Amino acid sequence: MKRISDVTVFVLSLCFLIIVMSCEGPTGPAGADGIDGNANVKTETFRVYSHEWGSDYPFYGVDKSSNILSKDIIDNGAALLYWEIGDGMWMALPLSTVYYGVAENIVSVVTESSSLTQSTQIFKLVAIQGYQLAKSADIDFSNYDEVRTYFNLD
Repeated sequence: MKRISDVTVFVLSLCFLIIVMSCEGPTGPAGADGIDGNANVKTETFRVYSHEWGSDYPFYGVDKSSNILSKDIIDNGAALLYWEIGDGMWMALPLSTVYYGVAENIVSVVTESSSLTQSTQIFKLVAIQGYQLAKSADIDFSNYDEVRTYFNLD
């Protein structure tokens, strides 16, 4: 008798699970749309204060640490640097007297202009992972507004 009740409990439990798992309720409400973005593109804005510029006449330079310049960005991506020349106006580097270089976790800015080193300068670094995808885009990388719009940056 014990064997029959064990088998009965097992069969009833199995039937109950099948019924519960096959039940389907109404579809729930749609969630709110999230903010569009691009996880493969990051930006970082930094300031260079007048006392930070080192001098090796006729050049002045500064190295700044960066959390967005990974080895993958350096090896397979792109790093673009823009210099704020006015309120919200960005100029793509390099220029004839201002240039930059990047290494893992470091961006270096070099200038021949001593006047640039006399006041605080603001730069914006854009790191693009998988640059091959962006190469085919119809975008002027020297125009920060186009880059910002294309990659949906702040």
